[in-house]
Amino acid sequence: MEILCSKDNKFKTSQEETSLHEFTDLSCSKSIIESIQETVDKCGPQSGNGRITYIGWQLRGFEFRPQITICHDRQIDHTYFASHEIIGSKLTARSTGQRRPKFKESGFFTDISANDAYKKANQRFKILPNCHNCTYVNRGHLAPRTDFLYEEWQDATFNYINAVPQFADFNSRNWLAMEDAVRDLAEKLNTRFQIQTGTFGIATGENGQQLALGSSNQMPVPLYLWKLVFDAKQNRAIVFVSVNHYVQFFKPGTSEIQQVLCPQDPNTFCEDSQWNFRHRKKIAKGILYCCTYQSFLQKVPWIKQYDTNPNVLINNNSHN
Repeated sequence: MEILCSKDNKFKTSQEETSLHEFTDLSCSKSIIESIQETVDKCGPQSGNGRITYIGWQLRGFEFRPQITICHDRQIDHTYFASHEIIGSKLTARSTGQRRPKFKESGFFTDISANDAYKKANQRFKILPNCHNCTYVNRGHLAPRTDFLYEEWQDATFNYINAVPQFADFNSRNWLAMEDAVRDLAEKLNTRFQIQTGTFGIATGENGQQLALGSSNQMPVPLYLWKLVFDAKQNRAIVFVSVNHYVQFFKPGTSEIQQVLCPQDPNTFCEDSQWNFRHRKKIAKGILYCCTYQSFLQKVPWIKQYDTNPNVLINNNSHN
């Protein structure tokens, strides 16, 4: 329904209407539920079987509006990336405080129950025997709920195709600090950020066996998580990379992180770009480093491609 704003923070539903309504009266008797649309469009690495899938909203008639674009591989029950948008100018109006809904399988994970796979009893059997230094994994959002404004939009992120196994300590430490910093900058710049969050590689245990929640390496635990942030207005971008594993990723004899996904970028690239994270080099908090768009594209060619050759997105709002 289209509404017309009027004086004193009130509204009416047409120019002809004489009475004004309070915005508190604008509500739904029942929350709407997102829809899932699968396509046959290929995505992700050439070695995989990723297909584009949309989480979005079915409007009247046949119109469908995507909220999150997912690249999901049904054969291994794994998501390669999720793309969405942060509306920085509206973040102060974001809905907060509601309870977390349960994750939904939405017709995916037919060979294995995703809900059962994440249970600690399954993880004790599938992950911990092969990775003695590991803790449990969480359902790590790719497109996080707090990037979205409305409660229904936030609830739509609780689909298993929008999550990957992420070690609990990493999910709540450096990765969370980075997501907060990205939202803060979008709000300060009063702009929209195009976000793409994905995975790369598969973590292995001490015996070299790949870590996965399901059988036959289904629902693999990614070795890396990454997030591409693009500001179209300024033509600037940056990529954040998190190492999702309890292993040493430093060059022998130094404290310098091996930036495997952008080895040509300086080890101080985060700080050089004013993205300052106090604990980004601490393994227990999830090692985090920064890459230029151009160098990351060489290692992960299936990320979003921009013909504009973006400059570096500087965080002039840095206060971490």
